[in-house]
Amino acid sequence: MKHLHGLFTDAASVARLTACGLSLLGLPAISHATADAPEAVFMAFYQHVADHDCAAAVALAEGYTLADCQNVQSLTPPPMPNNIMVSRNNRITFQTQLDYTNKNPAATYSCDYAVTVQRRQQWRVIMPAKALKACLPSSSAPLPLTPAEQLPAVPPQPDKTADQTKPAAPPPPALPAAQAKPTNSLLGLWPAEVLRGKPGEERITHLAKPNVDPPDYLEAPTKLPALAEAWQHSIRRVRLPADKPLVALTFDLCEQADDVTGYDRDIVNYLRDQQIPATFFAGGKWMRSHPDKTQQLMADPNFEIGNHGWTHGNLRVLGGQKMRNQITWTQAEYAIQRDNLNAKAQQAGLAAQMQHIPHQPMTLRFPYGTCNKASLEAVNGLGLAAIQWDVVSGDAAPRIAPTALANGVIRQARSGSIIVFHANGRGHGTAAALPKIVSALQAKGLHFVTVSQLLQAGSVETVQDCYEMRPGDNQYIDAKFGEGTQ
Repeated sequence: MKHLHGLFTDAASVARLTACGLSLLGLPAISHATADAPEAVFMAFYQHVADHDCAAAVALAEGYTLADCQNVQSLTPPPMPNNIMVSRNNRITFQTQLDYTNKNPAATYSCDYAVTVQRRQQWRVIMPAKALKACLPSSSAPLPLTPAEQLPAVPPQPDKTADQTKPAAPPPPALPAAQAKPTNSLLGLWPAEVLRGKPGEERITHLAKPNVDPPDYLEAPTKLPALAEAWQHSIRRVRLPADKPLVALTFDLCEQADDVTGYDRDIVNYLRDQQIPATFFAGGKWMRSHPDKTQQLMADPNFEIGNHGWTHGNLRVLGGQKMRNQITWTQAEYAIQRDNLNAKAQQAGLAAQMQHIPHQPMTLRFPYGTCNKASLEAVNGLGLAAIQWDVVSGDAAPRIAPTALANGVIRQARSGSIIVFHANGRGHGTAAALPKIVSALQAKGLHFVTVSQLLQAGSVETVQDCYEMRPGDNQYIDAKFGEGTQ
């Protein structure tokens, strides 16, 4: 094969290859292949990697380096791609099996991947490819299942009166994020200065044309177990025993189709510096816009991520497939980002640490805090616990003063509270108010936990509707925002 090296570094050479038939490489020909055939670029790229012709491989891919290619000890060229997962005008995602051996760390893999080929001026393979589930060396024993992958026993039936803010039955088995986690070295995948972030990351950009593209695949490869009945309906807070004075800080990371929202590094840095657990309810599009930040939040042992809709859609107005897409696309994007984190962890020899990262979010916060019977049933039916709040920080108001924000939260918060903030550039005054809030709540004897840990510690208080502080107080949302996605 040496005589073929270097022939396929541009579109013209791909055309020559496909016109002659891929059988020259021992591969089947594509009868309709041209310089613009994504299948041809896919096949040529992996053949170059298999031949160790790294310069040619890099020329046909984005996000792929000579070092990446040179780390491949061997690769079996995959068959002609015929399983299309997603197809849009200039972007096609194929499902394929890849069998390869890496040099460092030395390991052999055989896994199913989603491989995207995208056309800007020419078709290019977009790297890294995304494993459709955790991809472990074939010589390794599988990682133990996380609790998210085990069907929990159904707890005793809760008293139906619990739907009127009375405590429900004892909590079901723990969510994955509620398990004790060791010190997690995954944060070491990033230099300290990268984790700290840069000034201006909180800024919001408005798009001239809404981005309505779906994720690379439309549903997560793994499904959640059935949600225990005790956690059905809309959870507002948790009733706790006297010896467990706990409270959950939550931060929404929403993003609509017509904007790219920010990342408030001052909030995250303060929480990290103080080792304070927190839950981030992230939109699927936000995760796609902020892949590194999403993976850093996943990697932090004090944080967990919940679902906050794809583009912050109003699930009281949206119905049918539009409603479902808001939920399932976000689950899928989380899986994509987790796969990318897993690839980094494997490269760094930290694959075992991934067992502490849930494969799926187990909770969802309704955008705008709005729902109806149909959307509640859809969310719960997909295995997600619907998390509302009982303390509103008010940080969505642009002119709120940090002192007023802090005083309001301190006054309202009590054991079992779920407090809602924002960390996407719309958390006005939150970073400045957090030190005062944390200090005052600690002085009250309260301890901070994630939402999953809070749910596990007591009995949830649920209602059959979604509202801000009183039933019916958010009815204006529908007329003001409609579907709410832009």
